[in-house]
Amino acid sequence: MGCGSGLASIYCSKKLPKANHYLQDFNENVIKYFTSVNVLLNSEVSNSEEVLSRFHYLYGDWSATADDIHCSVKFDLIFTSETLYNCDNYEKLCKVFKWCLSPTGTVYIASKSHYFGVGGGTYSFMDFIESDGYFGAEIAHEIETPLIRHIIKLWIK
Repeated sequence: MGCGSGLASIYCSKKLPKANHYLQDFNENVIKYFTSVNVLLNSEVSNSEEVLSRFHYLYGDWSATADDIHCSVKFDLIFTSETLYNCDNYEKLCKVFKWCLSPTGTVYIASKSHYFGVGGGTYSFMDFIESDGYFGAEIAHEIETPLIRHIIKLWIK
């Protein structure tokens, strides 16, 4: 979710060479001209048709993404980074997680502790998750920089 350059998926494809990977970003042009090109250039698979069969690209708002893949695909792992910047989007993001995460799956979210100007961040998201009650959550890792960063782990209760 919010794949940008696709680095997390490229890394995962090297560790899980038989897995299918779905990369989503809001911006269609990012997917078309940056993500898919980067995946193709950095894939260890020599056959571009095999790359095309293992990597699937989605773009648009998270609500549309959830509707596009609702019930057709369940994911064991969902990675997302820098997607907690706006509290108003938490419900849409979690809708994707609820509809698309397998019962034993895990979501990992890389986030700043706080995003200035819009009020989102790790702690406001953790409050949202607790009030919703659907997921268990923990801060799996903290990175101490001037603006603290976290890796949040979610699972279905």
